[in-house]
Amino acid sequence: MPARLFCEIGELAGSHFLIDREATIGRLKQNEITLHPTFISGEHARIYFDKEENSYVLEDLGSSNGTMLDGMVVNEPIRLGRLHVITFADQFDFIFQTLSEALARRIVTGAASPSTPRGEGEKTWVGDAFLPMPPIAAASPGEATEKTITGDAFEATPPLAAEKTPDELEKTHVGAFFGDLPPLPEQQDPREKTLIENVFPVTPPLAAADTDSGDDEAVVGASPADQPVSFELEVTMPDGTRQVFLLKEGNNVVGRESTRAIALLDASVSRDHALVTVRGGQVFLKDLASKNGTFVEGKKLTDEVELLPETTVNFGREITASLRRRDVS
Repeated sequence: MPARLFCEIGELAGSHFLIDREATIGRLKQNEITLHPTFISGEHARIYFDKEENSYVLEDLGSSNGTMLDGMVVNEPIRLGRLHVITFADQFDFIFQTLSEALARRIVTGAASPSTPRGEGEKTWVGDAFLPMPPIAAASPGEATEKTITGDAFEATPPLAAEKTPDELEKTHVGAFFGDLPPLPEQQDPREKTLIENVFPVTPPLAAADTDSGDDEAVVGASPADQPVSFELEVTMPDGTRQVFLLKEGNNVVGRESTRAIALLDASVSRDHALVTVRGGQVFLKDLASKNGTFVEGKKLTDEVELLPETTVNFGREITASLRRRDVS
């Protein structure tokens, strides 16, 4: 039972995707459905077909700005019916619709025959979850404008311009179904933002980094270079290797990206997993809605807590860390 996900209003109007069995949705290109706005998380949500329930299911993947189904926040996998409105990041409204086999065939009428063998490595932009759309014939002069393929669900549309070539269609960011978007407003200088977008407010530009420190750029909210380091975090990875991270005054982000202040390159760690804050001679720890959680002395973290020296912390599944105080002369 195929389904489709499409958007008719707002910045992503014109987006149209067919879903076979499963599609992940997010800002990163490895998702089956790639949505470019920065408010969308790298791995935001997924829609998959549950054979036992004989229906599609919507699941939020720990996104920063959330997923809603018909106006209700999605906190756990929810079974989908025939027609819904799914909202990503509280502002991008998509329509989800299950399709009959007959309607799915009508949508792809005119595309390459399914029996035609596909060359090795030749895939659609978002994998086999999407089906090619048929070319649209040019409208004859004086002929009534054609309606969309679903009949009375949509108003008649004006005649379309000349059909784009396959090369032109591949240039769109989320597949061949994006229309031309209006020019984006001038972007703010990235140096004036923290590394975790939409989680922390804009901060003023940092002072010049200390040339003796090799990780200043990876520290969010780093203090001036002449501020002494008084704490460090010793981390033991699943393979037994150990790393020591110096903590600067202010915010130090724990995450899977190499640009994070505390970079833990492990699949169980989220891109922005947790926040270690050094403030007034104290250290505080906060989980950033990570997929696999942050634990202090075996207890899952739900609020910011003060982190004391020699306290055992776990990030993800098997990563252990301990806070230590450094003697600064």
